[in-house]
Amino acid sequence: MNLSRFKPPGRIVKHWRLVLLFSTLLFALCSAVFLSLWSSFKHSMEQTQQRIIFESQLLERSVTRTLDSVESAMVSLDMLFAQQADVAVSTLPAERLRQRVDEMIHLAPHIRQVIVTEGTRVLVDSAARGEGQEIDAQRLGLDFNSSSMSGQSGLRIISRLNQQFLPLIDQQETQSTHRVVVTGLRSGFHSLTGEPYWILVALSPEYLTGYFLHDRPPQTTQRAVSLLSFDGDRIVSMLPETSDLPAVSEFLKSGQSQ
Repeated sequence: MNLSRFKPPGRIVKHWRLVLLFSTLLFALCSAVFLSLWSSFKHSMEQTQQRIIFESQLLERSVTRTLDSVESAMVSLDMLFAQQADVAVSTLPAERLRQRVDEMIHLAPHIRQVIVTEGTRVLVDSAARGEGQEIDAQRLGLDFNSSSMSGQSGLRIISRLNQQFLPLIDQQETQSTHRVVVTGLRSGFHSLTGEPYWILVALSPEYLTGYFLHDRPPQTTQRAVSLLSFDGDRIVSMLPETSDLPAVSEFLKSGQSQ
């Protein structure tokens, strides 16, 4: 019998030990690489989340301060009518109104137009195109006899218009790519004819959308930003008009859980 054909058992045991050792080392190496990649990915996600939260808070403060400045400017302009009442002047000089309007829109790129009216009659127009004419209340979507938009009610959005300026009666505006977001304030004072004074402001939505963009390549999060009222109406949106959005209450619940 030729015994050289049989392998010693010791060699077989050593062979399997080497295989087990290499397998263990390979598993340990793969595990270390996976844990390192997972740790790096988790850290990157946490940094991204923190950056999104920071940018969201910064965006919220910027938009809030912009809108607050509009409300403060309207209240300041309304103080002229209060001063008129204090000194018992029957009419407020148009020049004083025009000067205050000019001061209001100076260095205010988010304001495109300011109009002061007596009822629906335009007294002062910062765009110098409608003084003495009648504002078109129907197209504007505003009841000039309503008292729901006084200075105590806060900033209210009246409407969004697909035109560059506020609408006037007997003056057709062509559709424009430059939209306006209209807000306003009803003064607590009236003219001798009993008509209430109104301050109407046309805001530039392009200025607000400028907050939503940055110099980096467009991302999905940039295209999904919208500014909504509590009623769910879109004030400014980067989304198409046909896009469906959840109720505002859903956004508020989501924000509270962060």
